[in-house]
Amino acid sequence: MYKEKILFLGIGGVSTSLLALYAKHCGATVIGYDAKESETTRRLEKEGIKIYYKPRPYFTDYDYAVYSSAIKSDNPEMIKTKALNKPCIERRDFLGFVASMHRKVIAISGAHGKTTTTALISHVLLEAGFDVTSHIGGESSGRTGIGDDVFVAEACEYKGSFLSLQPDIALILNMERDHPDCYPTDESYRLAFEAFAKGIKPGGSLIIGKREYEKLNGVAGSVVFPVLGNGIGDYNENVDFVYKDVKVTSPLKGKYNAENIAFAIETAKLFDIDANVISKAISTFKGVKRRFERIGTVNNVPIISDYAHHPTELRKTIEVAKTYGKVFAIFQPHTYSRTACFFDDFVKVLKVCDKSAIYKTFSAREIPEDGIDAKTLSEKIGSQYLENDSELYELLNRFKGKPQGDVLLILGAGDLDEKVRRYFQS
Repeated sequence: MYKEKILFLGIGGVSTSLLALYAKHCGATVIGYDAKESETTRRLEKEGIKIYYKPRPYFTDYDYAVYSSAIKSDNPEMIKTKALNKPCIERRDFLGFVASMHRKVIAISGAHGKTTTTALISHVLLEAGFDVTSHIGGESSGRTGIGDDVFVAEACEYKGSFLSLQPDIALILNMERDHPDCYPTDESYRLAFEAFAKGIKPGGSLIIGKREYEKLNGVAGSVVFPVLGNGIGDYNENVDFVYKDVKVTSPLKGKYNAENIAFAIETAKLFDIDANVISKAISTFKGVKRRFERIGTVNNVPIISDYAHHPTELRKTIEVAKTYGKVFAIFQPHTYSRTACFFDDFVKVLKVCDKSAIYKTFSAREIPEDGIDAKTLSEKIGSQYLENDSELYELLNRFKGKPQGDVLLILGAGDLDEKVRRYFQS
């Protein structure tokens, strides 16, 4: 990789952008293409990576291309690369290659919590003096790195991406079916995680809850079971407890974050990190952007943004928000297929809010015919439907005139967060 010229197609994606930075770290000449400018691409450009936003049919000065799942076969840049007979490497395969260049690989998987847990593990290892490459699916408040020794990776199950990794340490935080567009049944989802666990290197370790472990068949090797015990509490104010010999005081909220911390501690112990070092690192980790992040206030009402886009994640986030008082939530469904698959669960959990509004679906890779849209969801809940930015801003204007609740909750994995931030900043 050290003297190669690599074209990254879809370089604005979270994973692809991090892989591009690692390639640059290794001495490769990195060029990027994306359909639109973003905060991520601007950050890459500041790092010295040249990016173009319109197809360049005559640009051929590269050795091979790495492409994200956002790049379809009919993309002009993909067509050009194949016509030139240059190798085209899928992002997930390049991720596996990058991971293999490190002495140790830690892969954190699960339907919920993997971004926070990955960021926390990266932060703890760096605080303990390890040379770490961080591959995190979000913007961490903690320390991140690009190194050569330990690869700490958020291992996403979408289309089996995590199967490209052969970790020394694998974490399975939970297994609750998501991505119904590629996992049509609970069994197909379970089998993907089973294959992931079986991909651990000989002599490696699996960190997993006992209940989840019982769902796996034929997984051998060293297994660690994080156990928090009964009576742990909800930790809706903050996370404060002792896990084994580690004193935990964290600004994070919610029982689910206490569980994430326990997984991180078990990982750190496999590296023989001193309990006091772990404790101090945890206390200085403030979380990840869009994970119950306070982004401002309006009329003394806190505005909390959270990436939650699955019913279970929504339920946990709303439970914590309820400690503020009455909750007004604005939710943006992510993909039509997910909305259809978990429709009844979405209705049930969103009805817990005192008031709510539903913003138009973030379609990602889908079309409306792939499932159910946001308008149908809003009608079932009895919530206001927001079709466009004008309707969104009209609603937000009401908060400026009179508080509509004790907390304003912005929910979803799409672009609603960006729109709300931009509105209140202006």
